[in-house]
Amino acid sequence: MLTESLLALAATGGSAIAGAMATDAWNAVKSAVVRVMNRDAATTESELDHRLENSALALDGLSGPQLTAARAAQEVLWRARLEDFLARYPESANDLERALANVSPQAFSSVQQQIIGYGNAQQAAQGHGVQNVNFGRPEA
Repeated sequence: MLTESLLALAATGGSAIAGAMATDAWNAVKSAVVRVMNRDAATTESELDHRLENSALALDGLSGPQLTAARAAQEVLWRARLEDFLARYPESANDLERALANVSPQAFSSVQQQIIGYGNAQQAAQGHGVQNVNFGRPEA
């Protein structure tokens, strides 16, 4: 049975792996996971890489609610795989923690905006920084 800290680490790892798929951080996360999990004699480095790539391909071309659902499914899958791995190799916890710490969350965070206007609608959207928007005439 895994300790709470190992369960939390597996959950964090599953979330990081799924969150990085289809982002610029994917190759770094994938390499880090392969390095850590390559201790398992039953699974080769190429098999791990193949599993990770297949997981990422499951998200390919998806968006919106479909992407969210597929990413959540991958998070559960990789959390379970990490739990199994940590149950066999609890001494790998520090290596996994370090590997995940080296991956910047900003590298795989994403923002999606959808702005639709009808009629005389006025819209403003900004992806970063501070924005002050005033539409119409200022009140006297």
